[in-house]
Amino acid sequence: MQQPQSSEQVSFIIQFIRGQLALGQNLTVAKKMLRNQFNETVLEEAVQIFLSQQQHSRSDSQGCILTDPRNFEGWYPGPDLSIGSHWSLLKRKLVRDSGWDEGMIGNLDVASTKVISQIAPPKSEMAAAVKGLVLGYIQSGKTANFSAVIAKAVDSGYKLVVVLSGMHNNLRVQTQARLHDELVGPNEEACNTLTTVDEKGDFSKRQTVSANRALGSSDGFTLVVLKKNTCVLRNFLSWLNNAKPEVLAGCPTLVIDDESDQASINTRKPEDEPSAINEKVRKICEQFKVVSYVGYTATPFANILIDSNEETDLFPRDFIVSLEKPNTYFGPEELFGRADVNASSRMEGMPVVRSIPSHDADIVSASKKKDIENYLNGQLPASLVEAIDSFILAASARAERGQWKKHATMLVHTSRLIDAQEKLKDSVEEHLFELKDQFKRQDSSLLQRLQQLWERDFLKVSKGFKEAKMPSFDVLLKDSERLLDRLEIIVDNSTSEERLSFRDGDIVKAIVIGGNTLSRGLTLEGLTTSYFARSATAYDTLLQMGRWFGYRPGYVDLTRIYVTAELNSKFYHLATVEQEIRDEIKMMAANAERPIDVGVMIRKHPTLKVTNAYKMRTAQLASCSYSGTKLQARYVHYSNERLLSENFHAVEKLIHSCKDSGFKLQEQGFRDFQTCQVYRSVTSELVKQFFERFNFSQANSKFTSKDLVDYIERQVEASELKDWSVALMGTGKGTPVSICGTEFKSSERSVVKESYEMECGDSVQLRALTPPDDELIDLYDCLDTKRNTVEQFLSDHKDENVSQVYFRHTFRPVDRGLLLIYPIEWNPTMTDEEFQKRRAEPAVTEPLRGAGPIFGIAVVFPKSDKPMAGIQYIKNKTV
Repeated sequence: MQQPQSSEQVSFIIQFIRGQLALGQNLTVAKKMLRNQFNETVLEEAVQIFLSQQQHSRSDSQGCILTDPRNFEGWYPGPDLSIGSHWSLLKRKLVRDSGWDEGMIGNLDVASTKVISQIAPPKSEMAAAVKGLVLGYIQSGKTANFSAVIAKAVDSGYKLVVVLSGMHNNLRVQTQARLHDELVGPNEEACNTLTTVDEKGDFSKRQTVSANRALGSSDGFTLVVLKKNTCVLRNFLSWLNNAKPEVLAGCPTLVIDDESDQASINTRKPEDEPSAINEKVRKICEQFKVVSYVGYTATPFANILIDSNEETDLFPRDFIVSLEKPNTYFGPEELFGRADVNASSRMEGMPVVRSIPSHDADIVSASKKKDIENYLNGQLPASLVEAIDSFILAASARAERGQWKKHATMLVHTSRLIDAQEKLKDSVEEHLFELKDQFKRQDSSLLQRLQQLWERDFLKVSKGFKEAKMPSFDVLLKDSERLLDRLEIIVDNSTSEERLSFRDGDIVKAIVIGGNTLSRGLTLEGLTTSYFARSATAYDTLLQMGRWFGYRPGYVDLTRIYVTAELNSKFYHLATVEQEIRDEIKMMAANAERPIDVGVMIRKHPTLKVTNAYKMRTAQLASCSYSGTKLQARYVHYSNERLLSENFHAVEKLIHSCKDSGFKLQEQGFRDFQTCQVYRSVTSELVKQFFERFNFSQANSKFTSKDLVDYIERQVEASELKDWSVALMGTGKGTPVSICGTEFKSSERSVVKESYEMECGDSVQLRALTPPDDELIDLYDCLDTKRNTVEQFLSDHKDENVSQVYFRHTFRPVDRGLLLIYPIEWNPTMTDEEFQKRRAEPAVTEPLRGAGPIFGIAVVFPKSDKPMAGIQYIKNKTV
């Protein structure tokens, strides 16, 4: 290998590392290959830049990644921008046909790159299998994300794409049509499709092309969109089994599992054979040398609870990507509100939810066949009549806003029973027939009823929306009559001959009645009014039934959601649960923790189950606790001189107290920490006093000073957390800070893009605070090692597939907490001009400039033997 010249060395090293990762090597091997060619300082600088680039990509405005960075992260060099690449063709398609603007394309690019960068490199010379999960939002556009992921994967060398698309034909057809339009249509010669856009177009035994021919071709890629059905998956596996081993070995495969928490989860005991669909999905993944399984869901409860001890199962052990919520998206917290979550205050729901009285819910609900005989008795309950009136008024108002040529639908979901749905259709049909007759006669009682509803509800609510255009009632009536003439009733269930479809180009104006087929994945275009009285017993089932979540461009103020008071309360709880999970993933990502290391906690509800009982075999009750966690105060004060001064004095007071109390400085076992100071056996009282003095930003997720103090006091009573380590981290190269007569170099830390504009008071959010290795600073005496550096120590354990979290949980004594104090570079000499210039750079971070020395605080807690009770949660006991 010829060594490049000075200024090119770092760039060359980074490209070489990416190239080796693309071939399936890891970073340690790549570094060894370079060690004899480059100066150690240059090599280490290049590696740190590379790692910094990867850290920046894990958490920004487009979501965050919980990953194992030792896998293949870093292999992906970025999208193919050539004019004929699948990614370029997809972008043009979205701009031309779907009206996407540059900002939307940019967001999709960043979000999909987060996913593609985590999957196995398609050109890996070694066997590579990756399993991950993408957490989106219900009705938020997950399909657009995996369309982009597929395009970029194929451009990178993936040859087979398998999309598992729900359990019902309508969802499979909808997904097939979308992927055909966006990925196949722009360059049909480059794609061999084995399934079609047809009700009976799923994979069948009869295929015109053999597996050897389809998968062995060096040109293009093969796409299959499969329903999660035992017979369909068996047919596909049978087709694959006819391929030569060398063909399968040379066919890097991407498996996209849409709605991955449905049907794909093993519901049988570990000692039994896996459930049918789960077994076949596993077998599909096992056919290939290079394979990436990526599950997509907005309800990850069952995925989080998969048995992680079963290597062949689908637990997302390699990565979890949490996508950012789109700006114009309306989900559970926007519509129903939620409780306080960490630093986020309580949210009120939008004034668009209406109540179904319990007696009306009893009338429309039918859960058993014996309920059918007297179901409805030909009369609709008053709340459903009002809901239909609301739909007529809202759809008419949308017409006056220029949306007559847009779809307008109403969802009525009251029972899973097909006979009940048919009887409901008859009653709604009869009601609409009567409405049309009343309109023709200009019936005064009808007109008065509609006008009262318009004035007391719609005019009042829409006043709170500045851009809302509200027509006069007389104008509205003309549109209402026109709407009734077009309005159809569609029953969508497994026996329906006429199914709901938005593919024919016709504008749909319909009241849609259905059950299970409308509960997952399927999008109701132009959904304006929902009437939902169906009961549910599990988080995922209830959330997925909420087809009203999503985008309502130009008419969100006109939407109405009719639910019972009980359901309203449950959705409020689920919005809280959803936010907690996403916050926890963000915190874990900031700590560089892996999915296999730390189980995501799911808040428990008094009556709702988290998911189906058969998917909860690994579930165990847990309490809200800091046991075994690392907390980072990533929000820091930066411009308030008083707060910064008080924090500086709090740090000095603590160090003075450590010295005055005779606590000894620890001799450093690892050379990495030679410029740091660690005081051992510090009392919990001194640590609590420090937390009480230090001004933490209120924006910090997961803790306040009081939370920390209360937790420490409870654990001390249980004979834990009595013996603390206090570490002043002097590993930086920045502006020196003198603390109690000792000079420490401050550490460079950047802040999240646009952090200065966030509503966090006098605070900014650091991109990252503490490197994962730093928590080993006081554990040398516990680790039974003679190694001089952390890297050498970890290399001894690389075959054990463990991380720093493992050492925290296994080796940190229950009485030894760790307080890490970082002097942060505050750039005192940076001019306003330089500051603004740096901020204007097209980077994912911005510089930090403060009014004085800034300190970052991290706290590491041992895994407790006696965690104290609090709010009850569910967690995976195998993680």
